[in-house]
Amino acid sequence: MSDTSPPVEKRGTGRLFLRAALWSGFAFGAWFLGLVAVPGLADISAATDFTDVITWEASPLLAFVLGMLAVCWAARRWRRGGVVEVLGVVAVKWKVVVGLCIVTVVAVLLHDVLRYALGLPLLPPEYTRLIQASNHPIVLSLGFLIAAPIFEEVYFRGFFITAFGGTCLRPWGAAVVAAAIWAFAHTQYDLTYMPIIFLAGLAFAGVRLLTGSIVPAVVAHALINLMSYVHVMFFLER
Repeated sequence: MSDTSPPVEKRGTGRLFLRAALWSGFAFGAWFLGLVAVPGLADISAATDFTDVITWEASPLLAFVLGMLAVCWAARRWRRGGVVEVLGVVAVKWKVVVGLCIVTVVAVLLHDVLRYALGLPLLPPEYTRLIQASNHPIVLSLGFLIAAPIFEEVYFRGFFITAFGGTCLRPWGAAVVAAAIWAFAHTQYDLTYMPIIFLAGLAFAGVRLLTGSIVPAVVAHALINLMSYVHVMFFLER
């Protein structure tokens, strides 16, 4: 059986941890800069009319471009010639992808049933209003359905786990930390959504560690976003 664990650098633990933190912070910062650099984005949360904001839909795409450039550079610097392995962008059996997608759909449906039974909204009001108010749905959908899943998996389940997996955290410790950061990075959700996002992050990380690939996680992540997007666009009253 082939070794699917992330590549580990042989350095001192303290030095390696600092290096992982610096490069991870650099990539995350570039992605975040893309989110806040678009004119008007910083005022979205306070805006009373989302239709007055012209360019905010493009922010996920700009964040994707800046974030991917930064994380690929970080991966290149981390291990010369091994960018694909560092990021976990390797081929995997289609059965693994299909299996994770089936589990994802079942988990999302169970989550929605539970929230409905508890009288809680299935999706955050701000998230719903954001999608419904878009004047450029194609641009927004490209950001939500393609750009965001690719970058977030490349960064959190790819580079982050590889970088911190060789430190005192070890791969599974890095997976837990990555899932926690990923959950709390979803500021558009309230705390009641954090557990399911965290568990999804752990599941995606588990598949990455077992297969060596982030491809199944990218597909499943995009599927989750697609289900929520379709729910807002076609099943909620405007």
